[in-house]
Amino acid sequence: MSEKMKIFQKIQYVTVGIAFASIVLPLILLIFIPLVFMRYTLYNDYILVQCYIFGTERIPYESITNIKKTWNPLSSAALSLRRIQIDYTVNGRHEIMLISPIKRDQFFKRSGKKNGNSEHKEGEFMSIYDTLNKEQREAVYHTEGPLLILAGAGSGKTRVLTHRIAYLIDEKGVNPWNILAITFTNKAAGEMRERVDQIVGFGSESIWVSTFHSTCVRILRRHIDLLWNTILALRFMMQMIKRRL
Repeated sequence: MSEKMKIFQKIQYVTVGIAFASIVLPLILLIFIPLVFMRYTLYNDYILVQCYIFGTERIPYESITNIKKTWNPLSSAALSLRRIQIDYTVNGRHEIMLISPIKRDQFFKRSGKKNGNSEHKEGEFMSIYDTLNKEQREAVYHTEGPLLILAGAGSGKTRVLTHRIAYLIDEKGVNPWNILAITFTNKAAGEMRERVDQIVGFGSESIWVSTFHSTCVRILRRHIDLLWNTILALRFMMQMIKRRL
């Protein structure tokens, strides 16, 4: 290879490297800088969300209409999908802030105003579990071993089930795709799916909510190759037995 070709190749490598760095490095910085510079602080009258790159946002407590846990990834950069959604109003407009504090559960519980001793009060915003009665909450919070609920129509069984799913995801860290909610009719499954989507939010599509029949069909379709191989093996064994007889 001539000296000119070597110089030309080096120029090509340098050009490609510069082009790659100019495209990829800004994307890397855009993703990872917020991981270091995002700060969430609870003050006496407001929550301060700081990002030294993109600016700050003050959310007064009196403007907050709802705070809930979510798995929505469309928030600040973070290595976890365990997020908090803050609904608040600004000049009559409804706004949403999605944040990702490291200690999400502690932040959620202490998201009320601070008192005079610089201690945070317990969250002043109603939890979804506060709307349940004592027996319903006991059923939702029970996560060790099986649980049987006997109740009449309209007593809130589906409500308990959907809140139990939310509790498993938010408080116990269970992955949505490891949860199966099963019922008898398509109507009941549709109603349960709608309620689960409302209360869980992002990630609810990964939860299995269906009837017994559709669940069995789904499993068979997913593992039909194993079933077919088993049938072929049994057929082969029967043929071998007949030959020996």
